[in-house]
Amino acid sequence: MPVTKTESPLVSIITPSYNQGRFLRATVASVLAQDYPRIEYLVIDGASTDDSVAVLQSFGSRFYWISEPDRGQAHAVNKGLARARGDIRAYLNSDDVFLPGAVSSAVAYLQQHADCDVAFGQAQLVDETGRFLDWYPTEDYRPARLFEHCFLCQPATFWRRRVQERVGLFDEALHYALDLDYWLRVEKCGGRFGHCRTAWAASRWHDGAKTFAQREAVLREIIAVCVRHAGRAGMGRYEEYWRHRVFDKRCGWPRVLALAPQAAWYAALAHARWDSCHGRARSFLAEFGRALGRRMQRALLGTER
Repeated sequence: MPVTKTESPLVSIITPSYNQGRFLRATVASVLAQDYPRIEYLVIDGASTDDSVAVLQSFGSRFYWISEPDRGQAHAVNKGLARARGDIRAYLNSDDVFLPGAVSSAVAYLQQHADCDVAFGQAQLVDETGRFLDWYPTEDYRPARLFEHCFLCQPATFWRRRVQERVGLFDEALHYALDLDYWLRVEKCGGRFGHCRTAWAASRWHDGAKTFAQREAVLREIIAVCVRHAGRAGMGRYEEYWRHRVFDKRCGWPRVLALAPQAAWYAALAHARWDSCHGRARSFLAEFGRALGRRMQRALLGTER
């Protein structure tokens, strides 16, 4: 059922950006071209030194934007969310784009699924010029799969304001896995996820993207986020990390492992076992501390009597 203007909730879309002038115009244009009647658009630029400000100025006063130093992507998104008024929210990076009709489709899906807190759609992978490369590997929501593979494409994901009220803002200490951490926090709070099989966004793959340019740091932070939430990541995460270190990088001691069959897999297994062991140790120490605290509290209360 199409969304009518009288029943249209306000949708707040935040674009964090830094020195992405060559892609920023296409990103902004994809939001402004949406057919949904009520969009609040905020672009939070981190004092870019390229032509980003000129690009933003060229759109006049059609949306809110600011260009000032910030502490990274998560901080920029949080600045936008703190100002946002919409009942439905999303963030679109400045090298990604919405597909036509994406916002209307996302709102319609959330209206038809009142118990859904986070909705994610299909997404395309495109190159620097916007040429289609492949489909993002989305799949129906299964909590355990988040520790193996992020099947929610972030630019094709929308959530309700009540999620933010329950979970809070993005973790500003994270630089690469802030979206994965957020979905895991929503899951922990009992949030419900819905998968719409309509394409909502295109994620741009290019050499300057953090996902490629800083691959080892990205994979390391993903594993750290999984360990934080579950004591360890899925085996697939460790395998991807060690395959990158052994076969993709051109320097470093892990390159030696390429000489031995299956060595990268054994390194991944050892890494997973190490995290799992330390996760159990942390859980034990935390429970021991809580038990000791309760015992001391009872002793103090007994003394006071």
